[in-house]
Amino acid sequence: MLNLHSTTDPAWLATAQQNLAEILIDHAHCEKKAAGTAMNLIFAYVDNVEFIRRVSPIVTEELEHFELVLGLCEQRGIPFRRSKPSSYGKRLHELIRRDEPGRAIDRCLIAALIEARSCERFAVLRDGLADRELAEFYGSLFESEARHHATY
Repeated sequence: MLNLHSTTDPAWLATAQQNLAEILIDHAHCEKKAAGTAMNLIFAYVDNVEFIRRVSPIVTEELEHFELVLGLCEQRGIPFRRSKPSSYGKRLHELIRRDEPGRAIDRCLIAALIEARSCERFAVLRDGLADRELAEFYGSLFESEARHHATY
């Protein structure tokens, strides 16, 4: 379904379990960035109404996910703060072609790849977290992330 070339290292789950506050803070930032990516695509390709109609719901869902994760942070007494940007997204974006239509294709492919990796990691968290509340939360996000991946 996700067609990822590699899977997340199993050691990632152990690291995540020991750093749930960091996982939640990073997740909130990722949801915010995902909403921004979808919004930027809408601005960039305003002349493609069919595309806009498909991407627009992603903006709404990603912002809803951001609010949910922010709420979880607040419930758990985890202060939301800036986090160090990951080089993952930056390295991917360096590969985007400058000319259209290649630029549009690359932007959508990268968005799809990021959504697929998020989806895969949500499944790892759903299936492996000892914190059952968080495991269920990540399970609840799995389908929408898979849908976002397929949309792009």
